[in-house]
Amino acid sequence: MKNLFAARWGSRSKIAFVFVVFLSVFATAGIASAQSLVAIAQNAASAIVGAAVDQANPGTFQTTAATQPAANFARTITVTGITDEGFNFTGTLDLTDFFFDGTNLLMEGNITGDLGPIGTVSAFVSIPVLLIPDTSFCDLVTISVGPVDVTLAGLTVHLNAFNVSLDALAALPPEVDATTLGDLLCTIGIPPDLASAAATLNQILAMFP
Repeated sequence: MKNLFAARWGSRSKIAFVFVVFLSVFATAGIASAQSLVAIAQNAASAIVGAAVDQANPGTFQTTAATQPAANFARTITVTGITDEGFNFTGTLDLTDFFFDGTNLLMEGNITGDLGPIGTVSAFVSIPVLLIPDTSFCDLVTISVGPVDVTLAGLTVHLNAFNVSLDALAALPPEVDATTLGDLLCTIGIPPDLASAAATLNQILAMFP
């Protein structure tokens, strides 16, 4: 795991170094103003994101996933949304399992929270998810969700999209062994077999308190 950590962070350091050199060269050459440098930086950053998207499994959902920060995986996930009536929802999704229905990979659990004037609401939900393994490091997988609709207290709640990152090198609860987590994540192929991936994700879920 130490060698893998060094490789992953080493590659990120190289990208940062190249990017700094890129800006330094143009600044030395006298490319106009700070505004020009900012524009160059933005274009370069967009190109890097685009390249990362192209290398993953192609699909429009990849662009969405790349633009959203991913929270570290946990059994309880914060979710937000809004109804057609304008009622804001803020709550949590307590995961119980992952399930493959023959077509989609589903994240299942109990969602509880505050729904504006309705007050506290709760329901069991099954939410389709997209599984996005990293193309460079097998022990890094992103679970991308939504936007998706769920029914709470008889109202349709439009949940905001969110991403969850399963990363063997991230800060983990003491109950979770990083090596075991990494080994399980590396069994998820590209593209993932959703039936076996659901079983693997349930094994991982059982590791988290």
